[in-house]
Amino acid sequence: MANVIEVTGLTRRFGPVLAVDGANLRVPMGSIYGFLGPNGAGKTTTIRILLGLLTAQSGEVRLFGRKMPEQRLAALRRVGALVRLPRCAALWRSSGWRRTRIAWCADTRRA
Repeated sequence: MANVIEVTGLTRRFGPVLAVDGANLRVPMGSIYGFLGPNGAGKTTTIRILLGLLTAQSGEVRLFGRKMPEQRLAALRRVGALVRLPRCAALWRSSGWRRTRIAWCADTRRA
């Protein structure tokens, strides 16, 4: 089964603060995945990196088999996201209700 999300060795710092430390993640198509953890655990940072809103300092990210951020536009055609309004509201508005796909709840009709 193909993975909708593939993350290998993801790391991101904000100055001296290590927000994401070598994260590895595989989310198979058709599964539902959520991020749970305390404030400051790196949930939002990871999601922003997945969507190409932030860059990782190391590691590799693929959405629907597309390398991020290099193939961001092709990957995001299948993703709808709302990450802390109003900063990222443009992504939600541009995706449209009918085309919305949430990477964590993979669309199995368009493999």
